[in-house]
Amino acid sequence: MVKLNSSSPAADAAVRAARRAQLVQQIEALGGFVPAPGPGEVSDLELDFLQRILATETGPYVSNREWLEREGVFFVPPGEIPLGAVEPELWRLIIALAGARVFIGYTDHLSDAELYQRLWDEVLPDELPDLPRSEADGFHWDFSDAGGEPNAWLAYYASDEERERWRSEFPEIMIPPRCRPPYARDHRLPQRD
Repeated sequence: MVKLNSSSPAADAAVRAARRAQLVQQIEALGGFVPAPGPGEVSDLELDFLQRILATETGPYVSNREWLEREGVFFVPPGEIPLGAVEPELWRLIIALAGARVFIGYTDHLSDAELYQRLWDEVLPDELPDLPRSEADGFHWDFSDAGGEPNAWLAYYASDEERERWRSEFPEIMIPPRCRPPYARDHRLPQRD
């Protein structure tokens, strides 16, 4: 967040406008587009947003694992977790990821061991801009595979209307039978406020 120390509101507004122009120029130099400012003064929120866009485009990046380790939070590989300790270790990881503003969903079709493995293989190595993470941030992981192979989403999470739409739009895809998810954890997962 941009902090101004001017004693004059007009000077603060001028500094914000100049900073916005500088950020817009940098974003546009990378091929991005930023709409013209709306009426009124440039807000700290807008400047913070533009700074995050620029950081997303220019890096540096850090994996979620590295980010958590810098915070002093470490996790063991899935194969090294003692048999009865998977569930508490999974929840420790879920809560740590939420603290890093990484939220997961659509997990009720995965066992604790399967979800921990996917978090280990997919979420922890994922790289995000190396910025301080704030309450405003939220990186979301959908484990229903709706964007890739849709079978889990269609079987466990899609509504009747969504299943019917898939059936009509993709007649070559075999729609799996509707199933009740074997686990019930999604309702307990941390959510972005």
